[in-house]
Amino acid sequence: MPTCAARSATNTTKIFTNFTCRRMITVRIINLRLSLFCFIAMCFGVFAAVECIYGNLWVPIVLFAAFAIIIVLICVFKRNKWYIPVVACAFALLGVLLTYMQLFAFDRREIVSEKVTLTGRVSDVGRNGNAVNKLYLEDCATEDYRLPGRVEMYVYDGASFATGDTVTVVGTLRSKYVFRSDVDTFSLRNRTYYNIEQDSLFVVGHGELRFAEKVRRYVYDVCTEYGDEQSSGVLYALITGDRNAIADDAYASFYGAGIVHLLAVSGLHVGVVAALFVGLVRLLKLHPAAELAIALVPLVAYAWLCGFSPSVVRAVVMFACVYIARMLLGKTDLLTSLSWAGLVLLCVQPLYLYDVGFQLSFLSVFGIATLYTPLSRKISQSRIPGWLRPVVNSLAMSVSCTAATVCALLDVYGETTLIGIVVNVFAIPMVSLAFVFALVGMLPWIFHFLVYPASWLADGVIVAARFFTQNDFTRFGVAVSVLTAVVTIVWMFVAGGFVRLGRKANVITNVVLAATFAATIIFAAVPKPCRTEAYVSVDFSEPAAAMTSDDGEAVIVTNFPDGLYALGEVLPKVYRHNVRHVTWCVTNYNAVDVESLSMCVNAGDDFFVLDSSGNDPATEFLAGLGITPVYGFKNLPMGKSVTVTPVYDGSLRAALLSCDNFSVAVVVGGDTAVANFAYARRDIDIYVGNKAFASYGAENKTFISLYQNNYPFNLGANKYGNFTIRPKDGTINVSFR
Repeated sequence: MPTCAARSATNTTKIFTNFTCRRMITVRIINLRLSLFCFIAMCFGVFAAVECIYGNLWVPIVLFAAFAIIIVLICVFKRNKWYIPVVACAFALLGVLLTYMQLFAFDRREIVSEKVTLTGRVSDVGRNGNAVNKLYLEDCATEDYRLPGRVEMYVYDGASFATGDTVTVVGTLRSKYVFRSDVDTFSLRNRTYYNIEQDSLFVVGHGELRFAEKVRRYVYDVCTEYGDEQSSGVLYALITGDRNAIADDAYASFYGAGIVHLLAVSGLHVGVVAALFVGLVRLLKLHPAAELAIALVPLVAYAWLCGFSPSVVRAVVMFACVYIARMLLGKTDLLTSLSWAGLVLLCVQPLYLYDVGFQLSFLSVFGIATLYTPLSRKISQSRIPGWLRPVVNSLAMSVSCTAATVCALLDVYGETTLIGIVVNVFAIPMVSLAFVFALVGMLPWIFHFLVYPASWLADGVIVAARFFTQNDFTRFGVAVSVLTAVVTIVWMFVAGGFVRLGRKANVITNVVLAATFAATIIFAAVPKPCRTEAYVSVDFSEPAAAMTSDDGEAVIVTNFPDGLYALGEVLPKVYRHNVRHVTWCVTNYNAVDVESLSMCVNAGDDFFVLDSSGNDPATEFLAGLGITPVYGFKNLPMGKSVTVTPVYDGSLRAALLSCDNFSVAVVVGGDTAVANFAYARRDIDIYVGNKAFASYGAENKTFISLYQNNYPFNLGANKYGNFTIRPKDGTINVSFR
């Protein structure tokens, strides 16, 4: 017969959704960390939906199978915990639903291409600090309708415009597409839904700054007046999160030293603001609920000042969760608070999952919760001298955050450094103190002088960061995958003692996870077998295209130096395969510069010149690498398994890449000549150029261009990003990832 305690536990589990059973049920949910499971499930739901949008249908199938297995296992071994997978599946479906709602919202706002006369107001996005040739217009309207969000526009001289100016633009309006090769989270955060290619631009009035803009301008002016040229931008970034005012060399030093995360407003900054105001509120001896309500006012105001960036919102929500948990239970759980914050953010905007700030912020706190918490417990129980304990604690926290974020940094930036573990030990307290001085220094009158010590501290961090960057021997780059990051997170969860295992099972589990981690690294790092594919990138200057074959040949068509940006998108796709030989083809040899060649071309490569121009400096440089430029004959293929043909119709009209009856042509020349080329060759699968024309749609030919148009068979880089093209079973598959 079950005991009373057993019956009570069973009843509590069955009625866990009844929130009137406050204390016992809340404690049980927090102990089970149901919120953590829900957050993870919602992340997978968003991830699965985005992969479906990109055409990777196998991802939701695998996730569905994983959920089904987990449900079966729990139903077999833990029947009384049936609600965990049910609730988790509900949040996974919620993630899918919210993601598709975002997609439908973008589709409703879509403007493919439209000639308009648009009037808008210049916002302060990117305006405080270094002048940039890009404006973000808000409150925009055309002759017929108003536009939601902001409009991005490039100008010749950004310094000639001021925040608050009203401008009228005549040009071509297009949507900015979030779902490109990667999710464009910058446009998402700033609500930049459109861009306009101007034909003419007029300033029609000078307006007043809005309240938020006045506050940010005030902060910038105080930092500039009382800080020096080097530190003022850093202090402004510490308070507002806007890095536009930071000098390039200072930002490079922060990045190189592994402390660039300190420039992003997150839990560190929100924690300082919370500590300042909560300390004052507690002097009033109010009810905890009243304390929370009062303390949230400055925190929400600070988040508003920072543009409600994901990392700031996460910190504010976590603060509220921690406060509420302490009111109800007398204690708090960091992972539970982190999970609730994640759920709130993803419910507001599911695509924040792809924001780098969101990822690094959450992973840092996850590292603190899983690794630092048990480490700090052991440090407090050790015999380390009291004066040394804060240093060891700081080092332990730095190691925990680095371990949690290393995979995200490798995935985003391709490299990371271990020197940041040491630099963070002293950089975090220095930056925290500089932030406090700078924040209090925003008060009027004599308080402004506190910006001076904040400036000195910031200068000290910059000098140290520059020194460690110049003498860094720990920088490394390793190819990682999403699976590597997942394994790392699970491993940290187990290593932190959050899974109750016996000693033997714990050792076996850690060995298995370590082996899995190593296997994912090896799998991601080993070049994949080469196969017949083409890669295309189109930017504002010149497109770049490459084709590989099954036997390891790669032929790349580009223009130096104009095509360097597009080439930077294509090369990683080429070199992730086991390419044994590379052939470079240029269509404007006379414009090729030596600097661009030195960045790309290696000894042993071949170099084909498709036009008839000459270039003595480039030829001399290539000769130093043992490469002799080969001039192509008109309309005759060159190469082995992958051939390139310079197609002429009086002058060079296209560079035609071919392999096994699969062909891609990079079309060059004037508008009329490019438009007429649609009728010249009927044996080409894919055409690539900066501008699309109706003639290709009329001929049922796929044309990849810079901008999406309403022509049939046109694919725009501004909508889809980069392209991977491969033949399969008699068809041509084009993917934009």
